[in-house]
Amino acid sequence: MRHNIFDSMPSNIVSGKDNVFANFLQTAGLYEFMKIDEDNIGFWVEIQNLMDLHREKVFVSK
Repeated sequence: MRHNIFDSMPSNIVSGKDNVFANFLQTAGLYEFMKIDEDNIGFWVEIQNLMDLHREKVFVSK
């Protein structure tokens, strides 16, 4: 079993009262805490691949 450094971090570190912006995003419904683990990492890799493809622009010259 591999050790995950994120397991040692408190899960509410983003929503701490000192981080006003993160707290606003969470309470406004714009951001939700989501754990990235072995079960859903493929989804995030696929999203990143789609974002990379979107950034690439193909120019066809005549």
